Amino acid sequence: MSHPYFFTYMTIEYVLEVMTMELKMNLKMDNNEDKKAERVKEAKEKKAKAVYEPSWEEVWITGYGKKKGIMQSKISKLDKERLIDVKRAEENGEIGTHVESLKKFSKAHALNLYKMLMEQRRDGIIADMIANTPANYHLVTSPEVFERLTQELNGEEVIGLDTETTGLDYDKDQIVGISLTLPKVDQHYYIPVRHELDGVYQLFPATVFRHLKPFLENSKLGKVLHNSKFDMHMFYREGIHLQGLVMDTMIAMKILTENESSYALKNLATKYGKYFGFEDKSMTYEELFGKGGFEKTPLDIGTV
Repeated sequence: MSHPYFFTYMTIEYVLEVMTMELKMNLKMDNNEDKKAERVKEAKEKKAKAVYEPSWEEVWITGYGKKKGIMQSKISKLDKERLIDVKRAEENGEIGTHVESLKKFSKAHALNLYKMLMEQRRDGIIADMIANTPANYHLVTSPEVFERLTQELNGEEVIGLDTETTGLDYDKDQIVGISLTLPKVDQHYYIPVRHELDGVYQLFPATVFRHLKPFLENSKLGKVLHNSKFDMHMFYREGIHLQGLVMDTMIAMKILTENESSYALKNLATKYGKYFGFEDKSMTYEELFGKGGFEKTPLDIGTV
């Protein structure tokens, strides 16, 4: 016969074992419930994120979630001006967002909208440029105006000089027009010679170059150009040995800073013109007319 204490011990051990099993089961159930609750929470957050539509302010300025606002991202000065232009155009109803959801409205999309905006504005901008051409800007398409230009050149000490060409190839492209600035008389001339336009009268290239040759080869008449080596080469192909270079503004620009993204004349005028009372916010030639040479450009645009 077993001792009573033995049965008591066995009973306690059995009870403890049962309690341990129940505890493990409860812990497992609790753990499963925790995981289930976590999954439910994640699903709700995912759903909320999927249906969340950011505000205009969040997209542009403050950002939302982990996404920065467009103006919080790293942007160049030029892109910043373009983005501000797009934002204002959107708010004024000039252009739409062109996205189903503002979540898809990104900096890249906004810059693409800028191109669309400029295309919309293009015709109006060109019309304004022509209508607001200064009175001292002259298109030279007649012998009389050309003769007046050559007479005024005799009284100048330094002139501004530029060429418009079919492209930038030194050997294949050619001059289609010549711009001259005469500071003493404060007159500006554009001489078209090879524009490919129907029904437009232009002076013969050979005649123009023959009469300009004495002035362009006169070393005592100073010339200011931008990227002079290109223009000198273009003139050389027309039989003119350009003399009298006193300033190349591209070289000056490179001396001022070697870190410019572009050394185009427009960039120089835009950046430093403000110190001389000049501000240029106009579109670039490419933005107005696309890529290509100057030969297809309307003459009244060539003047401005």
